[in-house]
Amino acid sequence: MRTVGLKPHPGADSQRGTFILFIIGVALSFISAGTAAAPAPWIASSGDVIPAYSLSVTTPGGGNVMVNPSNPSYVSNAMVSISASAKSGWRFLGWSADASGTDTTLHVTMTDNKCVQAIFGTSLATTTTGDGRVLISPTAASYPYGSVVQLSAVPLPGNYFSIWATAANSTTSPLLFVMTNANPSISVLFNPLSAGQFSLTVTPNGAGNANYTPRSDRYNSGQLVAVTATPDAGQDFIGWSGDATGTDNPMTVTMNQTKVITAKFTSRPRFVADLCGGRASESGFRITLVGPLGDHYQLEASTNLESWTPLVTLTNSLGLSQYSDSFNTNSSRRFYRALLLP
Repeated sequence: MRTVGLKPHPGADSQRGTFILFIIGVALSFISAGTAAAPAPWIASSGDVIPAYSLSVTTPGGGNVMVNPSNPSYVSNAMVSISASAKSGWRFLGWSADASGTDTTLHVTMTDNKCVQAIFGTSLATTTTGDGRVLISPTAASYPYGSVVQLSAVPLPGNYFSIWATAANSTTSPLLFVMTNANPSISVLFNPLSAGQFSLTVTPNGAGNANYTPRSDRYNSGQLVAVTATPDAGQDFIGWSGDATGTDNPMTVTMNQTKVITAKFTSRPRFVADLCGGRASESGFRITLVGPLGDHYQLEASTNLESWTPLVTLTNSLGLSQYSDSFNTNSSRRFYRALLLP
């Protein structure tokens, strides 16, 4: 039996700190998150016992997938063709889970239960009216369907942020925009301030968010504002930068000028012990690494938490990164860690 857990890496760098996924046991069937792996179904053919495997092919959105032949199950070593076609305004980015690559047609040999996902992406555009700019995080030519993009409106001195429009309708900045429509364009309006007024922009950098009270698009000279940084689960607040410094949290800001403040957080990746249809793979252990789009990681393995062996360099180009480890070791346990690369 294998069990799966997650623990922080001791001595990890506070900003680039890693988390370690650890596997205990060597049997092919294992328990992950309390769910026991069920054996593959079997069918009889000409007096022989031949394993039959399932194939799940999905997409979050932005296109369609076709499977040929499309069957409830497939005998061992059967060949299956999978095709991806993008909808208007979207483009095919690649395959994930038990497949990889960017060819729109994929040929799969059924040697195990398999889950395959087609990822489609689209572009994001912004237009600005008035004196200000838009910060976009993460930046990408194409964003996978369902990914979240943070847009921060930053007015120039003497101006304030008014509203998002077109594909979005909000007066909140930063704006968290979910990519579910093709080629969205978001416009932003900045207006001039009156004499004796200042604007405040607070933008998170990393895995967390920042709020301020009272919340307003403009403040009178000398007004006090309380700014609070809240890291996401498993992350840490590092400190303030821009027109504020230090690590006080909450922090009081005196509005005596237009200010742009950044709340800095760690951005550690998150491990997921991946199962296909609730089952573990018989041929390998698939690891899913969730983190910011575009980040690069070095995945390493160890049997004792002291000596680490590099396995692969991963790039999060689809909203997640995946790796299948055949787990060829005589050790009773195996640990994984991901190091964020520059």
